[in-house]
Amino acid sequence: MLYHKIKNTKNFWNSHLSFILLILLLTNCTRGILVEEASEYRDELTFAELMDPNYTNSKHVHNSYFMPMGNATHALHDLEGTLTVPQVEMKIKSLKYKGDWYQSYFFHYFPGFSVSFFSYKDYLIPVNQGLLEAKGPHKAWDIIFSPGRVWSEPGDSGMSRASFPFVITPRIPMGAFNGIATFLYDNKRVSAFRFQIVQQSGGNDEFYPYGQIPLQFIPSPIENLDELENQFAEKLNRQTPIHPWTELEKMSDSQVLKKFSGGLASQQISATGVIMDGAIYLQPCMTPFGQFPYPREMRHNVKSVSKSMGAALAMLALAQKYGDELFDLKIADYVKVTAEHDGWDEVTFGNALNMATGIGDEAPYRKPLVTSADENKPKLYKFIDKEPNTAQQWLNFSFSYGNYPWRPGEILRYNSINTFVLGAVMDSFLKSKEGLNVNLWEMVTKDVLKPIGIHQLPLMHTRENDGSIGLPHFAFGLYPNVDDTAKIATLLQNGGQHEGVQLLSEIKLSEALCRKGIVGLLSEYSGRYGDVGYHMSFWSVPIKSEAGRYFQIPFMSGMGGNRVVLAPNGVSSFIFTGAGEKNFFSFVQATATIKSIPYEGMTKPIKLK
Repeated sequence: MLYHKIKNTKNFWNSHLSFILLILLLTNCTRGILVEEASEYRDELTFAELMDPNYTNSKHVHNSYFMPMGNATHALHDLEGTLTVPQVEMKIKSLKYKGDWYQSYFFHYFPGFSVSFFSYKDYLIPVNQGLLEAKGPHKAWDIIFSPGRVWSEPGDSGMSRASFPFVITPRIPMGAFNGIATFLYDNKRVSAFRFQIVQQSGGNDEFYPYGQIPLQFIPSPIENLDELENQFAEKLNRQTPIHPWTELEKMSDSQVLKKFSGGLASQQISATGVIMDGAIYLQPCMTPFGQFPYPREMRHNVKSVSKSMGAALAMLALAQKYGDELFDLKIADYVKVTAEHDGWDEVTFGNALNMATGIGDEAPYRKPLVTSADENKPKLYKFIDKEPNTAQQWLNFSFSYGNYPWRPGEILRYNSINTFVLGAVMDSFLKSKEGLNVNLWEMVTKDVLKPIGIHQLPLMHTRENDGSIGLPHFAFGLYPNVDDTAKIATLLQNGGQHEGVQLLSEIKLSEALCRKGIVGLLSEYSGRYGDVGYHMSFWSVPIKSEAGRYFQIPFMSGMGGNRVVLAPNGVSSFIFTGAGEKNFFSFVQATATIKSIPYEGMTKPIKLK
């Protein structure tokens, strides 16, 4: 069957052969599928189903039905205009979740949208690929669109067919739910909009909405279309190559590679892979409904990895632009502190990045706390559950915490309010230099992300009453895909330099990645060979090489088991999941030993204080 599909779609996929071969190789892994394998020819999502305005018997189907089937060839029509979908109650395959918010009536509604799309060659591209608020009265979800495909099939009565991936995410930052959508179109009409959610970052939760919704298409010229097409063409040219995991298995020790799944079943993992020698080696992105057909475009809710990939990246970019003295600036000089104590007076930007502000309510004794610190107490959860909108609400809440009896910079006390305040003062600092119309994340996008090939990286911001763009959350709410992850990891591994241009502070980045003998503050955790440290939003753990030398390995970490490891041998690895990890230390060790480290380590691990 696989050979037959490739043979019959040869003309359509000729220019994208490596991509389709990857998809077909990965879809052949079907362990745990909850739906039957797709037929060789289209017998689901047919022309008759999609064009029937009264069709109600929708269901989950195998994911491959959302991709070309049978004698598929190029699309017969161009598409340029606005697609609009109303808010409609979704059907839900299963709903098993202990939290009350999923049970809310509002969460059962698909987030309506009105977004411009255009076709380019064999691709379908949404103009806005950021985090979009739902159109309609029910504000439970936000939605992110990613590029998809267009083609035609003989059974579609002369119409063209399109599909694209998307992710819906709660306005309360608790998860990400990846889905696929499809529809038919020509120059005069469109079919219904068929969708299904097939993957989630909520561990063992089961929340799989699906449905078929009326779709409206208004053809209209898109402003700056030539520029958008050129931008997308550049994106294609600069994509990090993705190779099947099986290629890495031919090059590396199979026992080492087994450790990269973190002890989790494939369907518990959104994505995991290794970034090495300019390529991504990606394990199959499995769902209960088959291989996800757009593994490169799947976006992930990485939780507190946002602190490293977002907040630290912004700090390092600002430091490169305005000097490393930025780390020593006082927070109170750049934001109005409303706390009823003077604990914030001496807190610096660097203290906030290090989670060492000396601010908090819990356990006023000199001991680092992470799992039982303010971060995990009801106060923060109750605040988030109320879905606060504005930056001022977040600042007032952040300044409601008490003052510990030690100075800033001395003790690690993990709390996301530190990262939020840091985002606020970085934005204020930037405005003091460049004017009130600048925005911090737009600066990071322009100065750092676009040069490395990332034009849009969705990040949650506060919601302001006047509709203006708010402050970046940074503590959570970043939604990278695997290509974004590879590009950012590569930039960090290269010392913040890209094509001969220094984009990030070289000195501060080397400190963050433990390459200057600086490991940071002691956390409450320890690894097999010593203490786990925390510095500049990066964690680090010591490992021992076969030669008996010790290396401190930096990594990003987010709740639920999200990790990005940056080993000193130039190899990076990632795992995105909501199910935790059963053996994270082995994951780090594997990353550090898959290739030799090009310099000697230490004779013993660094002892943190």
